[in-house]
Amino acid sequence: MNKKALAVLLCMLFIPTVPLVTGSVEPEEPEEEPTDSIFGWTIVRGLVFNLQKMGNDLVFRSVRVHYTSITGLEVSSGVIKGKQVAVSDFGPDRRVYLGVLGAFVYLYAVCKGGVQIMD
Repeated sequence: MNKKALAVLLCMLFIPTVPLVTGSVEPEEPEEEPTDSIFGWTIVRGLVFNLQKMGNDLVFRSVRVHYTSITGLEVSSGVIKGKQVAVSDFGPDRRVYLGVLGAFVYLYAVCKGGVQIMD
């Protein structure tokens, strides 16, 4: 009787590993790099920190930022996580400062051009 219980227990332990062995787990899709667009507009929304204005650009480190680039020929969107990003400060934007001394910012902006990843 103990051997049957042990066999059932072992089968229950091995069931979650079957998809890994058979290769039926879907691989993660790589993040798409945003395209630099000088024509079109880009909508940027998400949580950032270290927001600075450098010339005509907003430069920040993204925590999790969603972008949607709209050009004459295509619409592309994606997510940027943990990278230094620059966007044009030509369009309207809203900022909600969070945390100690406003270190984190929830940013919603409509920018002329595209998203530039600096690193």
